[in-house]
Amino acid sequence: MGSDCNWYYCKFDNKTFIGSVLEPLSTETSWRIEEITRETDLSKIYLLQLKYFQQEGTTIRGANFFQQDVFINENKQDLSFRFRYSQRIAMSEFNTGVENAYNRERSLRIRFRLIKEVGNQTDIINTTDNVSAPQPSTRNRQILDNNLTTDFSYRPIGFVEVGFKLKVGKSEDIFPDSPTIIDLNSQLVRLNLSFAQTGRLRFEVERTELNANTLENIIPFEMLNGNQLGKNYYWRLNFDYRVASFLQTTLSYDGRWQGRGKVVHTARAEARAYF
Repeated sequence: MGSDCNWYYCKFDNKTFIGSVLEPLSTETSWRIEEITRETDLSKIYLLQLKYFQQEGTTIRGANFFQQDVFINENKQDLSFRFRYSQRIAMSEFNTGVENAYNRERSLRIRFRLIKEVGNQTDIINTTDNVSAPQPSTRNRQILDNNLTTDFSYRPIGFVEVGFKLKVGKSEDIFPDSPTIIDLNSQLVRLNLSFAQTGRLRFEVERTELNANTLENIIPFEMLNGNQLGKNYYWRLNFDYRVASFLQTTLSYDGRWQGRGKVVHTARAEARAYF
């Protein structure tokens, strides 16, 4: 017959047309609901009566998150795709009033291998990030963000990897009367060395540049992602080494220079013993 179906699953023979079409497809769905509430009738919450969720006067903090991934050739290194749709609706009560948030992501990820030693991962992401808060809060925003990231990795031998990542994007906050527009370009170079069952060394250098069309508006943190307007430089070094089966050491160093500020250095060393 070419198929085997019952009430909870349906399996098609991959030699049939339908089976050959569906064979490379796989999906993953996530749905998470969070609610901190003053509602006295707890059955409304425990029985997931959603109309009583995120209600002004009872909800202290609540969120409804949904994510759907669709994969094509998920586990194949030569060529694979991932389509993602995610949405988060949230509400929080603060002493200044109620804040409502809406976040949505639509993205496409493409992975492929040019030759045995060279691979690539490219992400195209469209994001909407809206927050409505009582005036005169500075958290109000309506951000539309589009970016493209492509990451090349070269592995000449098994324990050495060299990578280069390029990212370009445009973020626009249309909440102000005169919208804020930020153009982004970023480049990153990395080197990974792996020592079989003993340790790993990772070094990377990153340059990120943000250019804004105006300096008169308040720029949300979500548009900057921790960067400053202008050129930002980062360099990172991480080294993990297993001295013995019961002793693990870690050394990390981060440096950054953002805009016209001073260079900031951060270093950490750690040793863990297992008994």
